[in-house]
Order: sequence, then C-alpha cells, then structure tokens
Amino acid sequence: MSKQSKRRQRLFKALAETIRDIYDLTDYKDMTAREVWKRMPKEDKNYWSSQSVSRRLRKMPDIDIIGKKNGAYVYRLQ
Repeated sequence: MSKQSKRRQRLFKALAETIRDIYDLTDYKDMTAREVWKRMPKEDKNYWSSQSVSRRLRKMPDIDIIGKKNGAYVYRLQ
C-alpha cells in the first residue's frame, strides 16, 4: 500500500470516529450529512466537505439510511 493511500485510510478512520462522536453527543439521532458536517469541529470542517461526509456515512456499517428530507438522505446510527 502506498504512503498516500495509508494516509487517506487514516484520515477516513478519523472522520468516522468524529462522526460517531457527533452522534453520541447529540440527542437528535436522525441527521443528514450536512447537519453532521455543521456539528463538526472547525478544523475538520475546513478539510472535509459535506459531500465527503455523505460518502463516508454511506460506507459506515453502523449507519443506516432511513429516508430523505428535502432531497437529502437521512442517516441514523444503529
């Protein structure tokens, strides 16, 4: 595995941990990717877009898509 792919894998793992922390800290468990992105720390917001958060949410095994809200998928942590 190349150095770049290892770094990217580490970054996505950190993003997944951040997403889980956001779900743990909020009472509201059904959120769109943009709502998750808005609750992220500022330094993470500067690096990740809401689209990359959405892609990561879809790949996480403990996140379910439960419907749509205003055209955006709504995700729930199991």
